[in-house]
Formats: sequence, structure tokens, C-alpha cells
Amino acid sequence: DLVRYSSERLKLYALGGGDRSWDADDWAFGVGLGLGLSLTRNVSIGVDTRIRSWFSREEDLQTRGLLNISF
Repeated sequence: DLVRYSSERLKLYALGGGDRSWDADDWAFGVGLGLGLSLTRNVSIGVDTRIRSWFSREEDLQTRGLLNISF
């Protein structure tokens, strides 16, 4: 946790993994960082981005916005 206040928590996390493009018949490896904010016990929002390095084409950047609702 970077910041913790009452039930809210701000988290920094790292991510990595592999990707497969079925259209281009190509593989990639990616690494990145993300931030997640837990608003309540059951609701959180976040954003992460990662750089993907493809075998047969140029690198690209993938960014996501996240909404998590659990019950």
C-alpha cells in the first residue's frame, strides 16, 4: 500500500506476461506498472499500462482502465 486511509487504499503493482496476436500470428512479452484504489471493501478502480515487445513487429503500449465490483 502506498496510502491507507480508513477503508481506502492506494496500491502500486507490477505486471508482466505474454501475449498472442491471432490476426498477425505473433507473440509478445510485456512488463508494466499499475495503480489501484480500493474505495470500499467491495469496490475498487485502477489503471495500468505495459510495454509489449513483439517478435515480428514494433513495440506498443497497452493501457487499461479497471473497475472491480465484488460481492
